[in-house]
Amino acid sequence: AVQSKVKELSVLLRGWNNKYKISSRAHHLARVVVCSFYLNASLTQLQLFWVYNQPFPFMHMPVLIATLLTAFNFKIKYTSPVLVLFSLIDVIYISFNQFQYYLRSGNIYINELMVKKAAVLGAVSLIFLQHYNPVEKINSLSTPGLLVIKDVMGKRKSILTLIGRLLLSTLFFYVGIMEIKRQLNSTVKHDGHVHRRRAAGDGHDHMWYKLLEFALSIPFAIGFKTTYVAKTLSSVLVLEALTAWSWWTSRLGAGYRIHAREHFFVNASVAAGLVLLCYVGVGRYTVDELMKKKE
Repeated sequence: AVQSKVKELSVLLRGWNNKYKISSRAHHLARVVVCSFYLNASLTQLQLFWVYNQPFPFMHMPVLIATLLTAFNFKIKYTSPVLVLFSLIDVIYISFNQFQYYLRSGNIYINELMVKKAAVLGAVSLIFLQHYNPVEKINSLSTPGLLVIKDVMGKRKSILTLIGRLLLSTLFFYVGIMEIKRQLNSTVKHDGHVHRRRAAGDGHDHMWYKLLEFALSIPFAIGFKTTYVAKTLSSVLVLEALTAWSWWTSRLGAGYRIHAREHFFVNASVAAGLVLLCYVGVGRYTVDELMKKKE
């Protein structure tokens, strides 16, 4: 009876997945949304230069150009690596600073910014993987050792997809462990009343999104029912962006609006990255693939 129910559920999920399969239009839109993070980052630097007299962001100009070219689907094979490199340098730089902090203090501190950059790196790497088709060696009786370019999920592409998926997972693990802990520490009970250290309207106080993201982070990271979980996570991130990080309606000041706007575009970019993961394919290294082999 249990096995029959499991089979019914599997058929139901398979039908839902086929019904809501990622279309070619959806993956083009997802690429543009991933690029919106880099567009926002560059425009924020220009805003800081124009309004707050900070130095002109020369380093962001190549990123801005690469962002626009990638968004408009122009020479993505050459422009998307610029965005990947930009995010990778950011992650390495922030990681190096945290390592120096560890050497000075003996404490490990995972910076929120570092986690965001890692997740966005995972998202933008999937744009590159759409156009990455490595040369694979095919052995057969007729053509031993033949080298061909395969538009399939080979070993190398699967490894890179796994890395991208794990980078995306870092954000969900972080919000589950650190943000929930910080939320508990920000709530103070006094004389029977609950007081919050954060101002009303602060997006960090929307906890159910974080709990759901954390609950789905483990099956997503190990690759269990990956496409279903990825689509669910993408929907949750979009809802969180629109409700918790609606920076355009905030009255908490210019500084908070810039911060909330960054959160909004991080959520949007990672949600789009999850859509691209479903389109590109999850690769060989998942629990789903292991279960297929056993069947």
